Amino acid sequence: MKINQIKSAKTIEKILFPSNVLISAALIAIIYQYSSPYFLNHLLIFFSSLAIYVFFRRHLDKKIKNETKKFSFPALFVSAFILLVLFLIPISKELRIAFWVLVTLTIIFHLVRDKWKISGHSATYAAAVTMLTILNRYFAIFWVLLPLVIWSRLKLKRHAFWQIAAGIFLGILIPVLFYSLLL
Repeated sequence: MKINQIKSAKTIEKILFPSNVLISAALIAIIYQYSSPYFLNHLLIFFSSLAIYVFFRRHLDKKIKNETKKFSFPALFVSAFILLVLFLIPISKELRIAFWVLVTLTIIFHLVRDKWKISGHSATYAAAVTMLTILNRYFAIFWVLLPLVIWSRLKLKRHAFWQIAAGIFLGILIPVLFYSLLL
């Protein structure tokens, strides 16, 4: 029984990996805004960012030993790309805010996570669902999966409860702050 639980927790960990969650949430948000005049711009930014992330992730994977930096450096490269794009093509306010949320979370994790291992899975999932819920309250249905994220982090002993709670807190707080200040 315990082996099946660990296998299930590892499967959840892989499926709800932060980059998978961000990719899924971005696609949902872009599809939701299908009628937006910025739809094609959003798709262009999404696929370009994904290509940049994958390129740098693969390139840096063998060169960087630190797990946090393996993911935060590619995310920072994507952030720099999007920042440049923000000046070149118009995008929606929602995508602009999502960008700043992503940059803020990435910087926090890059600076803090080596000292105190905040759960990136929990923070990313909470941030993605918070942003989607702000976009449309019907997306709140995705909150039902958060207990699975929490359970997998605890079951695999990747984080203590407070590290998970801190991740969820940041994942909710940062999008709410940015949306309330910028929208």
